[in-house]
Formats: sequence, structure tokens, C-alpha cells
Amino acid sequence: MRRLYYLTDTVTRAECVSNDIHKLGVSDWNFHVMSRDKGGLTKHHLHSTNPLIHERDMICIGERGALIGAFTGIFATFSFFFVMPDIPVRLVSQALILFICLAFGMGGAFLGATIGLARENAKITRFHDDLDAGNYLLMIDVHKSDAPRIEKMMTLQQGVQAAGEGNSIVNPFQPALNN
Repeated sequence: MRRLYYLTDTVTRAECVSNDIHKLGVSDWNFHVMSRDKGGLTKHHLHSTNPLIHERDMICIGERGALIGAFTGIFATFSFFFVMPDIPVRLVSQALILFICLAFGMGGAFLGATIGLARENAKITRFHDDLDAGNYLLMIDVHKSDAPRIEKMMTLQQGVQAAGEGNSIVNPFQPALNN
């Protein structure tokens, strides 16, 4: 799915956009508003962003950590056989190898998620200054076929400016600059 980004300077404009977006069939699940003013979003019944998913990089860095941890577990397991060549492979069961890889993977995921909690989401860092200035970031997830219809409706909105687009899927291999 494509994620369309728009900026507006008032919560009432964000509320008008929300109403119009819902009339076009976009659900709250696919429409989020990010702002430093969480109370204003709640007061106007706007679907705000999830801090762990949209505002922090916990998912992406956690996935990277899990992958790095799993590969480290595989490397550690097989390097063990080179260090201790006298141990027959039949004594080390596949379940033990799987357990070691899972343990390293879960440790990597935990470490990555912890690091990700301290980092701003790479997809929204370009809007950091706008959010600090009091603007509202509108994020609309649409299917590629529906994007032109949504974009046309958004051009008719007063006080709302297009701020770019991206992908709504978290890809741990994608560099932060291309998100």
C-alpha cells in the first residue's frame, strides 16, 4: 500500500480531512494524524498514530535485530563444531540448534526493539521540524488503484499541502533515507 503524507496547520482542518476521507471509504485503520498536541487529537476524535508503530522505530530496528541475532545464532552454532571437532554431530540435535538460533534471534529482537524505542521513526524524521512547529501530519494508506481518487480529493482541501509519499510496509532492509 502507498502512504500519502499531508501537512496542515490546524486541528479543525485535519478533522475536515478526516470526515472527507471517511466518506470516500478510508477507514481509521488506514488514516492517522500525528501531532505533538495529543489532547487536541483526542478532543476532535481524530485517529492518532500509535507511538510504538508510527512514531518510534521499534518495529524496523527490532526486525533487524531479530535477523542479525538469528544469523549470529547460526554462526555461533556452526563455529562451535569447528572449535570442538571431536563432538559428533549426532549428539547435537536439530532442536538444540533451532533453540540456539531462536534464543539469539529473540535476544536480537529485544535489543533492536529497545534501541528502536529511543529513535524517531525513519519514515517521519523529515517531518520533525513541521511537527515541532505545531503542524499536523496526515498519513493515508491507500491501494495504488485508489491513490488518484484520494489525491484529487486532497487537492480540493483548503490549507492542506502534499508532503510526499512512501510505503506503509516496514522493510528492515530498506535504508532510512528511502522510506
